[in-house]
Amino acid sequence: MQHWLGEVKKLEDFARDLSKNMSNLSPNARKVFDMSRDRNVVSWTAMLSAYSQHGFFEETLKLFCSMQSNGIAPNESTFSVILNASAGLSSLGYGYSLHALAEKKGFTGHKNVGNSLINMYSKTGDIEAANKIFSSMTNRDIITWNTLICGYAHHGLGNKSLALFQEMLKTDEKPSHVTFVGVLTACGHSGNVELGFHFFHELMKQKGVKPGLEHYTCIIGLLSKAGRLNEAKDCNTLVTN
Repeated sequence: MQHWLGEVKKLEDFARDLSKNMSNLSPNARKVFDMSRDRNVVSWTAMLSAYSQHGFFEETLKLFCSMQSNGIAPNESTFSVILNASAGLSSLGYGYSLHALAEKKGFTGHKNVGNSLINMYSKTGDIEAANKIFSSMTNRDIITWNTLICGYAHHGLGNKSLALFQEMLKTDEKPSHVTFVGVLTACGHSGNVELGFHFFHELMKQKGVKPGLEHYTCIIGLLSKAGRLNEAKDCNTLVTN
């Protein structure tokens, strides 16, 4: 028993180290992982997460296949990781398969899995599927809202993004830094400069969100698309100086 606990602790320590410095520790961490006789769903998911967080999406999905071959049943955290990896690869076909598997295993009702499904469908091109997942979720958080707001904006559906934002404002959810990146991008797609200024100069301040580089970049894009190039240039000068 003591040996088993020691092996698992060593493995999980390496997985945490891997997340901090993938390039340096990957060979050692993977070697320890492969040699361990007592791998469980927690250690498998930790390794999957480490690969995915560092952009090794193909390796993440390959490792998941190996996990299944070893008879380890995934949990909701596992599905969250591999759905996000599928999103990173923009692999809609694989995403459909993972969604079906998550549904079969009974994990689609979990909030983290739902958020990852919205992210996956948004990034792989099926924004309507993302909306269906969102609509089916009764337990939402700021990540749920942000993912679809930004998903609509990413696909050029500015009006839908802004409508969803207005719906969010009616709830108790507080907009975040990411929310405003999404809505300012949406304003650019819909050509609504004045609304973008309202969000940037007034609403962000009301909600306690300090403008960052991403927000200024959105404003520059908004002004440029509206043909207000001198203002966009002035804003860019302000940011770079």
